[in-house]
Amino acid sequence: MTEPADILNGSGDASQTEPIGANRAERELDDALYYLHEGCKPCAERHFDLARSFGATEEQIAAVIRAGSSPS
Repeated sequence: MTEPADILNGSGDASQTEPIGANRAERELDDALYYLHEGCKPCAERHFDLARSFGATEEQIAAVIRAGSSPS
C-alpha cells in the first residue's frame, strides 16, 4: 500500500490513493465533530477552517454540524 509520504517523495503509485488534501480534510472534519460533541464550538470552528483549507466543501461542513448537533 502506498503511503502519503511515498507520494510526496515521488515513489509509489499515486493513482491508488486519495489526494492528500482530501484525506487531511476528512481528518479535520472528524476532529471538528469530536469537538462539537465535547461542547467546544471554537475548537470545532478551528478544524472547520483547516478542513476548508484542505478542500472540504461547505456541504460537508454543514453535514458535520448537523451530525454534531444531534444527540450522540
